[in-house]
Amino acid sequence: MARFLSFTRFPRRVVIDDTDPRVKYETQSWSLDAAGSFNNISAWGPAYNNTMHGSSQNSASFSFNFEGEYVSVWGAKDNRKIPKDESTDDDLAKLARWQCQVDGSLIESFNYPRDIDFITNNVLCETSGLSLTAPHVLTVNITVEDPETQMFWFDKIEYAPGPNVKLAGEVMKFDSSDSSIRYNNGSGSWVLDTSAGIPLFNATRTTGASMSFRFNGQHFNSHHIVYSAYTSSVGTQVTLHGVDEGRSRSNLRAESSGRYHIDGIDDQTFLLPGSRPFPSDSSIPTNHWNEWLFTSPELEPGTHELLVTFMGVQTGGLRPQGLSVDYFYVAVAEIPTNGSDGKDGSRGLGPENHPGSKDKPVGGIVGGTVCGVITIFVLGWVICFYYRRRKLKTEIFTSVPYDSQGQDILPVSFKAAPNRWHVKSRETQNRGRDQGATVPVSVSGLSAHEGRPNLLGVNDDGEQYVDSGWRPQHSGQGLPPTYRDATRSI
Repeated sequence: MARFLSFTRFPRRVVIDDTDPRVKYETQSWSLDAAGSFNNISAWGPAYNNTMHGSSQNSASFSFNFEGEYVSVWGAKDNRKIPKDESTDDDLAKLARWQCQVDGSLIESFNYPRDIDFITNNVLCETSGLSLTAPHVLTVNITVEDPETQMFWFDKIEYAPGPNVKLAGEVMKFDSSDSSIRYNNGSGSWVLDTSAGIPLFNATRTTGASMSFRFNGQHFNSHHIVYSAYTSSVGTQVTLHGVDEGRSRSNLRAESSGRYHIDGIDDQTFLLPGSRPFPSDSSIPTNHWNEWLFTSPELEPGTHELLVTFMGVQTGGLRPQGLSVDYFYVAVAEIPTNGSDGKDGSRGLGPENHPGSKDKPVGGIVGGTVCGVITIFVLGWVICFYYRRRKLKTEIFTSVPYDSQGQDILPVSFKAAPNRWHVKSRETQNRGRDQGATVPVSVSGLSAHEGRPNLLGVNDDGEQYVDSGWRPQHSGQGLPPTYRDATRSI
């Protein structure tokens, strides 16, 4: 379960596709699969952006430079050429192997799942605890003993960026446990799925249940495990992913639907597919993970709010497919420099985005103001001192007793602000990481680290919150399985 802990520990990540030019393939033996060849043979959803790079050459490798405290590598299991029997498990000894290193040191790797239908979206290796500000080099080396039957497939890299990383133009992944996600849970309609013994996703089967997502950008992409969502984040486009349930004949689900709108306009309906079978056996139904639900249209860069509502209603013998929220992708906007705020000018939130705050000599203004105030204060003190000394020579000082009844004593009250995800400027990115969030990484307001799970008032089993659904503990909790990873395209 070690690999699953990273989902809630690092709920906000930058996603790097296998086609990104920053990924350096060290040999010429790599081939590109741009046809999504594995998408229809896996119960764990399609490859990220429907592309992967593969190699059947022994000692093939690739590398990636990054700054951040966490990194993971994702890929697919190619079992198409290994011998099959009546078992539903693969012989993992007959598959390609790999080693991952960060800065020359080996990091933890994970074997493929044995189930023959769990092909895509597998975490191959990961590590955390890296320096936030130092540059790192991730290197992956593969071992192939039989090129005729073995092939290694690389899908994507996810990493939690450091405070100096520029996020404009990147794709951010927001886990369903992120504190920016607000579940409308007054009736207890949202529940945490822990069917695998670990927190997986938030889900609902209650018609009208909703959730919100506030983001700063142009586009939103949604994937799920079939539930409804209401969230917040920063970007140019958003995608939601989830899970279609139907793991047995007694748990079959009928097709249902949901709807979403952004900024209260242009209401859109999206489909929640009914139960489907294993890719390898059409007679047995199963859950399907990393299901794409919808991708928002292109938006003007700026601050937007997404509202998602579950609309499923039972009309026949089968219960409707519920809505489960697994994670969101947000394409981070390239922020123009026109000084506008959000809706009309696509600037993010944060003090650094107020007009005029960047180009004026702030240091000089502040310094001059402080010096002027000090000068006035000193002159005033000298004048008062001189006047008082003269007065004491001619008058007898009379003391006036303190009268508490004559004082204006005003009550002071402190009201804690709601624990909401908010944007931080680059100027505040070095604040303490325990003040409700971690060190932010901002692109005109985007915080890549803030948004750790809200831990207040959560017991060992987790709780539901009226304002924002379930939040796992910071430690001791498992993480969503590998199925939760990226599958959709933006």
